[in-house]
Amino acid sequence: MDFYFDADIFLGRKAGIYRYSKEIAARFYSDPDVNCRFVSSSALGGEAFSEVLNDLFGERACLYEMYCSKNGERIERRARLAFRMAKARYEAEPSFVRKMDREYRRLKYESENSKLVRSGAHFLFGGKQPVVFSPLRALAPEYFSSPDPVFKVQVVHDLIPVLHRDFCGRTRTFDEAYQVLGQLDMVVTDSESTRRDLLRMRPDLTQEKVIAIPLAASNHFAPVTDLNKISAVREKYGIPAGSDYIFAVSTLEPRKNQLRLIEAWSDIVHTLSIKDPKLVIAGSRGWGDGYLESLDRCDEINKSVLFTGFVEDEDLPALYSGSVLTAYPSLYEGFGLPVLESISCGKFCVTSNVSSIPEITGDDYPLVNPESVKEISDLISKGVNDGEFRRRMEQKGLMRAEKFDWDKTYERTKAAIQIGLSRSFGSRMK
Repeated sequence: MDFYFDADIFLGRKAGIYRYSKEIAARFYSDPDVNCRFVSSSALGGEAFSEVLNDLFGERACLYEMYCSKNGERIERRARLAFRMAKARYEAEPSFVRKMDREYRRLKYESENSKLVRSGAHFLFGGKQPVVFSPLRALAPEYFSSPDPVFKVQVVHDLIPVLHRDFCGRTRTFDEAYQVLGQLDMVVTDSESTRRDLLRMRPDLTQEKVIAIPLAASNHFAPVTDLNKISAVREKYGIPAGSDYIFAVSTLEPRKNQLRLIEAWSDIVHTLSIKDPKLVIAGSRGWGDGYLESLDRCDEINKSVLFTGFVEDEDLPALYSGSVLTAYPSLYEGFGLPVLESISCGKFCVTSNVSSIPEITGDDYPLVNPESVKEISDLISKGVNDGEFRRRMEQKGLMRAEKFDWDKTYERTKAAIQIGLSRSFGSRMK
C-alpha cells in the first residue's frame, strides 16, 4: 500500500488527537506492507518537520516533497536541501564567503517556493492505488489533487462544532474538513456515537463510507506501583505529600465541565474519609475568557482545589495511579481518552453518561448526568468513602481497558482502508 500521512498535527499541541496520530502513524510507518510517507496539507513543506519526524519515527523519517505542476512537469525540492547544507556550514564555521553562499541558497529556496505556488503544484503520488490519510486537517484540493485516482481518508474525532457550537472556540480547522467530507472516499470516526451523529447530520455520506474505529490508551498507561516515582511526580506538580487527591485532566474549557466538578467537590469535601483532600485539575488553558476567569476565582478562593497546568504525557500514569479516583464529567466527547487512561491505570473514573463515554466504560459501570452537580458529588462521595465499591469498579475498569489496544485500532484501520480501496478502484476499473 502506498500511503501518505498528513503530518501537520505533529507541529501542534500534544493532546488527544496528537496521541492518536502518533500511535497510528508509527504503525503505518513500521508496517513492511505499507510504503508510508509524510506530507503536509497546510503548506508546501517546512523545515520544522525534519526534527519533529526524526524524533517521533527515526532518523529516516522525512517529509515527502515530490510535486507535479498543472502541466504535468515533475518538480523536486532541491533548493531547500542546498540551503540547509549552506546554513549548517556557516553555523559550523562562520565566514563571509559562507554567509554569501547561505544567502544565495536562501534566494534559490524562496524562488523554488514561488515556482511551486505559481505552477499550481500538487503532490505527485506514487503507486497504483495511493492513499492519503488526514488525522485532522482538511485534505486541501490545492495540495492533494491529482490527475490519477487517490483514495482519501479523513478522521473526524467529534462533531462538537456542529452539535454544540457553544462549546467551541475557533472552528476553522474542523469547518474546512467538514465541508469536503462528501468528496472523500472514507471517513473514520473514533466512536459509534460520533458515526451515528455524522450520518444523521450528513445524509450525503453513505453508511459504508463512514467507519467507527475506537481509540486506545498508550502502553505506558498502566498502574504505577513505584511509590518513589509517584512521590516525585506529585512534588513536580505541587501536590502536597500529606494529601489524598481526586485527579481530573482535560483542557480548561466549558465543555470539560470543571466548574460543575468544583461545585460538586465543594459540596462534599468535608464529608470525605481521606486525608487533607484535594481536587487536582490538570490541563492547559483553553478558550472562553469568562469561563477561565471563573476557574481563576475558584483557584483563589477554594484552597482544596489545585490547578497544575499542562502535564507531560509521561507523568500522567503516575498522577492517575497516585489518586484515590479520577473525575471526567465532560458534557460531550468524540471518544474520551482520559476515561480510558484512568481505568487502564486501575482507577475508578467518575464520568458522564453522554455521547461516546459509555462505549468506553461498558455496561454496569456507574455514570452521571454531567449537568447534575448532585449526581457528580454523590458518585465521588461513594467512590471515596466506599472502599469495597471503589475496588470493585477498579477491577471492572481494568478488565474493560484490555479490550482497547492500539495494534487492534491500527489493524482495523488498515483493513477498512484495504476494503475501501478494493471497492473504489474496482468500481473505477469497470
